[in-house]
Amino acid sequence: MEWVPPTDTKYIEIARGREAIYSHITEVAFRKAFAAYFIVIDELTLANGRILFHLQRA
Repeated sequence: MEWVPPTDTKYIEIARGREAIYSHITEVAFRKAFAAYFIVIDELTLANGRILFHLQRA
């Protein structure tokens, strides 16, 4: 799974003008949403700020 931060250029392009609608979607909320169902096996933060998650079903 991939976390795309709100500072990402593609995120900005897609959300343009509607950032407030997505303001509740933070990295913490993202992690919390899948924590009940998955275990994080590994994660890799890319230079552009995106985070790749290797998950396993809990």
